Amino acid sequence: MKKLLLNFLVFFFTFNIQGQEKTYLDYLNEIAFTYPGCENAEDKDSCFEKAIGNLIINELNKSEVLFDKEIIKLLIRVDNLGNATVLENEVENQQLKLITHKALENIPIIEPAFSKEKSKPITRSWGFYVRIKREEGKYSLMGAKTKFDPKNTPYPNLADWDFKHAVCEGCEKAEDFKKCFKIAINNLLYEQLKKSKFIKHKISSIVEININENGIINTVISHTGNTSLDKKIEKIIKNDFIIIKPAKRGETKINVSYSIPIEINI
Repeated sequence: MKKLLLNFLVFFFTFNIQGQEKTYLDYLNEIAFTYPGCENAEDKDSCFEKAIGNLIINELNKSEVLFDKEIIKLLIRVDNLGNATVLENEVENQQLKLITHKALENIPIIEPAFSKEKSKPITRSWGFYVRIKREEGKYSLMGAKTKFDPKNTPYPNLADWDFKHAVCEGCEKAEDFKKCFKIAINNLLYEQLKKSKFIKHKISSIVEININENGIINTVISHTGNTSLDKKIEKIIKNDFIIIKPAKRGETKINVSYSIPIEINI
């Protein structure tokens, strides 16, 4: 009887421990921002994607635009205050692109992602596709097939990821590469922009930078709100900001994106 009871207890505790193991979906939910109404969603990112898709569908069904199927590529950044910015809106159908732009002006304030490491809300970007079809005169969202199942994928061992930031010129021996990265960009922009006669004010903004696995700057997106100033900032960084080493995950060189705060008094 005692042996039977012991076996039962071992089974019971083993079952409970296994049942409480975290998955990759848990990890994604931990770093996700939360769209209103998605607070209790099983998958917060999927809930966000669906909510954004429905904003576009609602606008589409009020329009006279006609097509059978389309795919929109979106990249949306939510800052630490919950404000959303559409960084990419790519689709071949230009009418749909305009409707998407109009629809996404109605994105509400979102609960930002939270960093346990920093103990505060953080800025996070999320890229995804919105697939749309038209049936019986109405537009709706199409599902996407994927082989990756986060519910049945183990929680990542973050200690084994060994992420190393990209290194820019002048920061080779820095203790905090990201902080040095920010200072280097701000110093470069200050030196270049102070030569411009029409720029005589404080610049407070964000610059999005993507660096590929070869250490080449792919894209630069400036968000000052001044088109000519944005183009100038993007050109300076693209042409004059030198990357010495690309980012790495372990020993593998990887593509990485940064949101760099710009604070300059000219």
